[in-house]
Amino acid sequence: MSNILVVDDEVDIRDLVSDILNDEGYTTVRAGSAARAIEAVTSESFQAVILDIWLEGSEMDGIGVLKAVKNLYPELPVIMISGHGNIETAVQTIKLGAYDFIEKPFKAEKLTLMVERAVNNYNLILENNLLKRGSDDSLFELKFSSRALQAVIKCAKSAADSNSRITITGEDGVGKESLARYIHKNSHRSSKAFVVLNALGINDENFEAMLFGKSHEIGLLQRCKGGTLYIDEVTDLSPKVQSRFLAVLQDVKFDVRVITASSKDLGKAIDDGILNSSLYYRLNVLPLYIPPLREYTEDIGVLMEKFLNAFELQNGTEAISISSEAISALQLYSWPGNIRQLKNIAEWLAIMKSKDQKCIEVSDLPAEIKSSNNAIEQDNWVMSAFAKPLKEARDNFEREYLKSQLSRYGGNISKTAIHVGMDRTALHRKIKALDG
Repeated sequence: MSNILVVDDEVDIRDLVSDILNDEGYTTVRAGSAARAIEAVTSESFQAVILDIWLEGSEMDGIGVLKAVKNLYPELPVIMISGHGNIETAVQTIKLGAYDFIEKPFKAEKLTLMVERAVNNYNLILENNLLKRGSDDSLFELKFSSRALQAVIKCAKSAADSNSRITITGEDGVGKESLARYIHKNSHRSSKAFVVLNALGINDENFEAMLFGKSHEIGLLQRCKGGTLYIDEVTDLSPKVQSRFLAVLQDVKFDVRVITASSKDLGKAIDDGILNSSLYYRLNVLPLYIPPLREYTEDIGVLMEKFLNAFELQNGTEAISISSEAISALQLYSWPGNIRQLKNIAEWLAIMKSKDQKCIEVSDLPAEIKSSNNAIEQDNWVMSAFAKPLKEARDNFEREYLKSQLSRYGGNISKTAIHVGMDRTALHRKIKALDG
């Protein structure tokens, strides 16, 4: 059921429009002023707004409200209501982002058709945006087998239930924003906005305007009222902005949860004078760390499946799988770009595969992957093994096999022992014997 905001200074018009839409199965919220309209759009979720151009008696007219709404939610359709004599103004609103306009007096059929089209278009945009993002907010809803990620998700779930500030750290590309979205989605704030702010986008001059707004533009704190503000790479904030942001956190009351993230060592950043220590302790109430992909390569298979499926949904292509041999090759790679790099490679594979291909094989992998895990060299080694006596060939195989498995699990003996089906102590002895 779609929720529509109806904004008009005339109570009769508000009631008429609301009654028409209610009869068509929509729910409506009525606002008689600009202030009430802004309050409604920042506290509830709508699929369309019907807005009077004039709004007599309000602190701003309909055009001002339109600008504010589009600043908050650029995709949200706004249908302008125009009276006789102001059609030119109504046309100008289209240039400012209005979806359409309807002239008073209007027919109920025309209004409902326009609203239906606007809502359908908006829902399509939201669906496409979700697919383009690859459902990043559901990344951490996958069933991971590694204890490392299971621990991260357990902590994130616990953190979601609170209002405490969170700092997420980890290398570039490990999924810090995805984890922040997961926390927001699983919190009581999930129906409100999740707003992303890159620290490089805020400076000494625009700090107040960005946070508190100006003129017809609404600040970030109002935009994500009741929701979550995610600040990426917090150490990129200038020293002056850090001090002013600290003052906001200390002195200003606002209903926004703040989650910050950084790929840097925050302790070192404090020692180097890059990060304000007082700000750090205000933000780092609940610290979360996401390990690099090379520490949980056993989950590469489930991640690849997710990314390939997301690409298929986005592009309407046929389903494609990836062989266990190709997964093994991917697990031997070091992944300097982490999950982001894996996602990019999944997209590359889906694009570059042959038209009728149903499964990704080792031969399809990018050269950087094959060369890094010596896939070609391994093929040559297998050929040369036929020229050796059985015991020497078998020992060489065991040595190379265990070396690859250790590399696959980041040198972790326990994980390797479980995978190869050996006792941990026996594996130690085997490795020592082969190296001897």
